[in-house]
Amino acid sequence: MKEPQRFLDIPRERFPLTAVKCHQLRNNIRAAAIGFDNLGTSSGQTVGRELDQAEHHLDRAWNLIVGIEDAERRREWADSATI
Repeated sequence: MKEPQRFLDIPRERFPLTAVKCHQLRNNIRAAAIGFDNLGTSSGQTVGRELDQAEHHLDRAWNLIVGIEDAERRREWADSATI
C-alpha cells in the first residue's frame, strides 16, 4: 500500500482533476445537456436532465477537492504557528 499523500503534495500534472479540467468537463456536459434539450423530444429532455445532474455531481466533487485542499492548508498553517 502506498504511503498516504496530501492532495497539496501531488504535482498538478499528476492530479486527476484540476480546475482547468473541471471547467472543460463542466462546459462539455453543459453543451451536451443543451444539445439534448434542443432536440425537442421528451427523450432528449430526459437525457438533458441527467446531464444536469452529472454537472451537479461534478460540482460537488470539485467542491470536495477544494475543501480537502483548504483543510490541508489550514493544518499546515496551524502546525507552523505552533513551532
